[in-house]
Amino acid sequence: SPDPSVPSISFDNVAASKAATAKLISLGHRRIGLICGVSAVNDRAFQRISGYRTALAEHGLDFDASLVAERPFDAAEGAAAAEAIMRGARPPTALFCANDIQALGALFACQRLGISVPAQLSVMGFDDLPMIRVANPPLSTVRVPAHEMGEAAADALVAAVDTGAPIRSQSLDATIVLRDSLAPPSH
Repeated sequence: SPDPSVPSISFDNVAASKAATAKLISLGHRRIGLICGVSAVNDRAFQRISGYRTALAEHGLDFDASLVAERPFDAAEGAAAAEAIMRGARPPTALFCANDIQALGALFACQRLGISVPAQLSVMGFDDLPMIRVANPPLSTVRVPAHEMGEAAADALVAAVDTGAPIRSQSLDATIVLRDSLAPPSH
């Protein structure tokens, strides 16, 4: 909740998205596409777009709306978005997908289009779902600390019941997990 009086156990979507985009930039990518949820109806999608845009600006890169697709968090939608972005006049050398399901869809689209990942296009996901570890290639991603958030929430609830201790908001760190889907741009 944006209301500070409502405690939450979470992570910073803006910072995590910014770090993922910055990782792609550190590899030499300058045209980075973004596939994300629909920001008008999803606050996490809005925050992830904000992190992406912040990273671009901090590295002196222009925002290009033709490289951004807001679609529902779904593999087929991720595939359609990736196809549209990659068929554009100036396709990116990297795609940041703000959800692993969309990243899988993008990977499938690349395979259909004959685009080699990571030789021709780097792909980064977000969540660290178990299935992306066995994709071909295994996808790099932002690891969301879901297990740790659940434990911290349970501990806070138990403490509140047992001792009356107030529940305090906590923000845990999301981390970048590097696998085989990232490489410097080939051109």
